[in-house]
This record gives sequence, C-alpha cells and structure tokens, in this order.
Amino acid sequence: MILAFLGAALAAPCTVAGAPDDAFRIRPSAERVTTILEVWPSGAPEGWADAVLDALDARGLSANVVVPTSAAADPALASVLTRVGDSEHELAVVLADDQVPRDKRSQRAVRASVRALEKASEPTKTALGRLGSRNPEALLGQIGFRSLVDLRAVPSAAPRMAGHFEGMPRIDVALAPGPYEDECGEPRATPFLPMAADRAALALELANRVPGTPTVRVAVVGAGGLDTDAAVLGRWLDEVLVPSRAQVVTAERARSIVLAGFRSPTDTPTTSYEGRLVDVEQLRAGASVLVDATTLPRTIDDLSLTELFAGLVLMRAGRTEGSVVRLRALEGPATLASTTLVGPVDVDPEALTRVASSLVGAWPHEVPSAVPVGDRLLTASELLLALASASTGSEPIVTHPVAVPEPNERGLGWGRSDTP
Repeated sequence: MILAFLGAALAAPCTVAGAPDDAFRIRPSAERVTTILEVWPSGAPEGWADAVLDALDARGLSANVVVPTSAAADPALASVLTRVGDSEHELAVVLADDQVPRDKRSQRAVRASVRALEKASEPTKTALGRLGSRNPEALLGQIGFRSLVDLRAVPSAAPRMAGHFEGMPRIDVALAPGPYEDECGEPRATPFLPMAADRAALALELANRVPGTPTVRVAVVGAGGLDTDAAVLGRWLDEVLVPSRAQVVTAERARSIVLAGFRSPTDTPTTSYEGRLVDVEQLRAGASVLVDATTLPRTIDDLSLTELFAGLVLMRAGRTEGSVVRLRALEGPATLASTTLVGPVDVDPEALTRVASSLVGAWPHEVPSAVPVGDRLLTASELLLALASASTGSEPIVTHPVAVPEPNERGLGWGRSDTP
C-alpha cells in the first residue's frame, strides 16, 4: 500500500477503493476539532486542482495548497501557484527527506529554494516533511516557518509547541495529523472516494473527545486522483464536514487557535466518574440477550443500551471494582453509521481489548458512531454486540449487523448513562 513519492523521500498516500457515488458511512460530531484542509496538486490529472479549488471556493472554505520546492519550475503547477497567490488559499511547502534542514548549511538551501517558490506564488509559513526531531523544527522556525507538520508523527489529534532554540519566541506549532488509526496511519488517501472521506470523518469523531485543542488534517491528493474527486469532496463538505460543526481553517489559522488554547485551556471535555455501581453479572445477563439480536431493544433489565455499552467497555478494559462496575457519564451515538458487514464476522480479541482500553483512557462524551477494531470498521451497535459476545465467554468473539431502536434520532434510542 505504501509506494514512493517525491522520489524515495516521502511515502505515498493510501490507495482506497469504491465508487464516487457510494454513500458516506461516517457522520461525526466534531465541534471541538480544528480541521486543516490540504490540496496536493503535484501529479494530478489536468484540471484536477482547479476543480478541487472551485469546490472549496464555492463554499467559502480555504485550504493549504501543498507543493514541493521544485514547483516553481514545473509548468503543470504554474497556474495553481498563481491562483493561490490571488486567493484566500495558502501556500504550504513539502520538503523531501534530503531537504529537511539538519544544520545551518542545509537551512540556507531550504531558504533559497523556498524563496524561488514564493516568487511564483506568495509567502508561506507552513512546511511539511519527515522532520523526525525538534532540531529541524527549530531550524525551520528560524527561516520563518510557523506552522509545521511532521509527516513522521504518530496518529494523534494533540498539537504541540514546535522545537525552538534559546531566545526564539514560542510561537511555532507542530500540528497533529489526526487519529488515523488504520493501516496507513496518515491523512493522505487517494483517490478522494467516499472511503477516503470516511477515514477523515472517523478521525474527526475520534479527535472530538481529545482534551485541549485537537487538530485533524484532511488531505485531497492529486497523484492517483480522479476527475470525480472534486464532486465527491463537494458532496462530503455539504453532507458531512460542515454539518459536523468542525472549524475548517488553514494551517496558520489553526496555529493561532492552538496557541490561544495553550494560553487559556478551555472547552475541554469534562466527564464525571462518580457513576452508579452495576453488578458484573447483571451486565453479563444483559449481554446474553444481545448476542443473537437482529434489532437492539431500548433497555435490558433496567439498563439503557448506553449504560450496557459503558459497563461492557469497562469490563473489557479490566476496570471492575470487585464484582461491580462503576458506570461513567455517556451519551448514545450521535448518528447512525452504515455497516460494512454482510453477515456475522469474528472479532480479534486483542484488538477489542485495545479499543476498550483506548475508550477508557480518553472517555468520550458520546458513544462513537463507528470504531476500527483490528482490520474491521464496526458501527457502535456492532461494537456493542462484540463486547457482549466477549463478556459471555464466546469463542470466537462474533458480531453482526443489527438494527437500532431509533435510526433517525440523535442517540439512536440508546438512552444515556448518567452520574448521580
């Protein structure tokens, strides 16, 4: 899946499958997430970049147009560079591995190559590359780059202060890529089909429960792109991203938001952990009712589905208190995710445990609409059935598609888990 890009310097984006008219399966709530749109025009089909930028312009959204330092000498990118300079979009430069500055000499080489690029378009303060350490970040900061993206960064939604040398102002930020927790582990995927959009939507939903000022990058990549990418992007913006209430900005605007969040930490999810105690055997009894269900009931033995979900997650993560579990505050899933399953499937026990532990470590305010478990993407209801199967001692652990009580309502009829 990982190919060569920019010579051997950068890994290629993930390749996704599907059809342009496929339905979007993930519709996140992302009101806390600062989202950075990126357009990578290098290697794109003719007219691709203009169509993608037209889709953004029609919706009043700005993106970072990401190009290599050699773009000024590439006739295929000349009109794109001019358009960026005349628009609200912002230029960003991606550095090949041998361009990442490690000392003063290589720093001067970067400065010279970027100056030539800026003359063909506009000044830029955003750089991407496989930086690998704080020293290159500090050297780039000395040149004037303020928003930095380390393409080696682990999947995360937590931005941080960039590396700096003594005496430098603390104004540079390393933006997080987002929690892309699949095999690829990064924002770039091509072509921009609904499956690529679903990857980004899932990252937004996971990021929404991260404390602080979470950031997610969404990349639309021309190399390997299709002439349908702009239409899919426009449909996704209208149907998914804008309704998610995510804040869509350029990297430099994201940097300002992150710095403000560092100075005044607010809008952090708060969850009370003083929930009521539920007997483990009551949870197991409730789980046994779900194992073969085709439609989820609203309640089971005085437990809402959300309470049962919370209890089974805590059990799977080993957070029992003797023979009881202390529930935590939780809302039902915001929206109904479309299933990727066609029938019963086995679930990896270790992957299920990792998911439960991750949820406990960063407890969400609502049940995620969909979660990757191993190599499968499970809806909230399918994850509930997998947890139920595991709690009853089933081998193998199994799950299957299942209907919900209220598919058109926020919360899906799951109820909630309250704290006293």
